[in-house]
Amino acid sequence: MSLRFGSIACAVAGVIALSIVGSLPVFAEEAIVGTWELTSEWEEGDEKAMHLLVLNSDLTGSLKDMDKGGTSELQNVKAKGDALSFSYFYDKSGEFEIAFEGTVVGKELKGEFSIYGATAVVVGTKLSKAEAAAAASRKTFVDQYEARSFTSSEGDTLPYRLFIPQYYDAGKQYPIVLFHHGGGGTGSDNLGNLESALVREWIKPEAQAKNPCFIVAPQIPGKKSESVKAGYKVMKLHTRTIHEILDGLEKEFSIDTTREYVTGLSFGGECVWMSLIERPDRFAATVPICATDGIAVASDDDDRGTLFAQLPVWIFHGDADDTVPVETSQRMVKALKDAGGNPKYTEYPGVDHNSWDRAYRETELIEWLFAQSR
Repeated sequence: MSLRFGSIACAVAGVIALSIVGSLPVFAEEAIVGTWELTSEWEEGDEKAMHLLVLNSDLTGSLKDMDKGGTSELQNVKAKGDALSFSYFYDKSGEFEIAFEGTVVGKELKGEFSIYGATAVVVGTKLSKAEAAAAASRKTFVDQYEARSFTSSEGDTLPYRLFIPQYYDAGKQYPIVLFHHGGGGTGSDNLGNLESALVREWIKPEAQAKNPCFIVAPQIPGKKSESVKAGYKVMKLHTRTIHEILDGLEKEFSIDTTREYVTGLSFGGECVWMSLIERPDRFAATVPICATDGIAVASDDDDRGTLFAQLPVWIFHGDADDTVPVETSQRMVKALKDAGGNPKYTEYPGVDHNSWDRAYRETELIEWLFAQSR
């Protein structure tokens, strides 16, 4: 995980692994020991995380990520009366240690996660045995994405995730959304690419009932190139691979080729432009969100403005973004307008880098996107 591409709040909101140390007083066992359903909400961004915490009387236990799946063993706890504190690590690398302090109040565990100055409010609800069993068997959103890998005609291999509509009917045609993850999602685990409210919420039954669609989320490797020029060459290769993935999905499933959409956040926002440059005739609409602008050097703002002036474009950015300056999107909007285009642009006041969850929850955006066709 990279903290460069997104706030700590968003980077750690998706995965929690707890550690507990110390000894639990006998009089606190009834209050603390058991199974808890935790909800954490970080101060920056709208993203909430759900976790299932199991704490045994001998201070062993586990924590299940209810969003992405995966279970972590508990370590390191301190408890005094109804107060509880511990630390945990975001991932197996042990690089990102997060602290928790909280208190059991009635049937709730109330506290706060913190890391590098970022904080999240945590509220836990104690579950009965029946509720705990039901929660433990609940499918995560990751379970609903098929894990795949693809090797291109040039020998480039990329992992990707594919959401197939639950009631897919080959006799009907479906739109497809190509989602590009941010810089923190790079790698080869085929999990980091599943970030943002889009991949979590656009697959929910109520969302699919209104707009049934395929969602494909490729993962870009985390290797760094020695120069921008070399990076552009590598990204061009990956972009061609992604288009081959789309070509294959068009043959495998009943895809409406007039309703293919591309969107992405941060580094993925720049991947949006690279996808468009590679195949300018493929997509019906695009949504770049707080897009970086350091790799797509072959086409400056004016070139992209000319190429995509007539393409339906909706750009989002937070005006308090200290990772990717808002001026990056403002320049792109100006270039599109100068070329005769009419892009939609939403700038969120006071919002830092994570403008994507807010954008992907905009009802107007969802309705606008699925109404576009070539």
